[in-house]
Amino acid sequence: RPSEYYFMFLYPFIYITLIEILSLYKKKLLIFIFITLFLVNLRPLFFNLQDDKYSLKFKDELIRKLANRTKGKKFNISFTTSVGSDAGFRYLINYYKIPYTGDWNDPLVQIKIPADNKCKIKVNDMGVIIPSELL
Repeated sequence: RPSEYYFMFLYPFIYITLIEILSLYKKKLLIFIFITLFLVNLRPLFFNLQDDKYSLKFKDELIRKLANRTKGKKFNISFTTSVGSDAGFRYLINYYKIPYTGDWNDPLVQIKIPADNKCKIKVNDMGVIIPSELL
């Protein structure tokens, strides 16, 4: 079975044929096809336009709040997330120059997904547990 990229040269011929067929019929058919395609794709369109609650935008907001709360304090950071959910946090921590020590004897700030009632900072379904030593 040949790969699909062997048939890419046919695309211009297919498009030209479709345009010719549609140009032979009236505009009403084109309008009907356009409206039908629009209605079929309306639900996926709205789904794609929604904000992802774990996007970098919301992670940035969470880390900025953490930076303001822990300014000038010694602490360490840990992540309690599912596999891969911590992506972007380390970049933002370095970007905002949050000086965590890496020493496990210091108080532990915990970034948690999903957030629970212990979280002092919450953004969407993400949270940060700040120990009482840092409050």
